[in-house]
Amino acid sequence: TLMTDKSRWIETYDPDLTLKGLKILFDKNK
Repeated sequence: TLMTDKSRWIETYDPDLTLKGLKILFDKNK
């Protein structure tokens, strides 16, 4: 839930950061 809220905030703040954040999350889940 925390991560979802954070991603939502980043999305609103800066779409580019959202893509970077999602990539980092994806790499961490690997």
